[in-house]
Amino acid sequence: SYQNPLDMGGTIGFGGSRETLSRLFDILDADPNIDAMAMEMASGFLARIWKANPESLDQLLDALVAHKERSSKPFVGILQPQHVEDLVTMARKRAQERGLPVFASFERAARALKRAGDYHRFRAGLD
Repeated sequence: SYQNPLDMGGTIGFGGSRETLSRLFDILDADPNIDAMAMEMASGFLARIWKANPESLDQLLDALVAHKERSSKPFVGILQPQHVEDLVTMARKRAQERGLPVFASFERAARALKRAGDYHRFRAGLD
């Protein structure tokens, strides 16, 4: 659906590999209909996986950094507090240390993408 165009939580959360996530990003990056990507990263089950296996968060963040470095499309992460605030705070800090833009809600992430797009259009003389 347009409200949830790609749900890959199970793919990356339950034993998914960095290569699988990278392949998904490559497919999305190659699609000319996709202008930017936003990824919600802290649904309850992912946070529980991070708690049980902290290396899984590092693997996810490493894959996101690699994608960000090779893609020209804007990328933002969403780390909503939900019921696991301590884990989300830790994940947000670690993402930001890697230079990943992360926001506490979809609304904030969308606002940031809009502002970046507006700025790009302004700089290009399109507005």
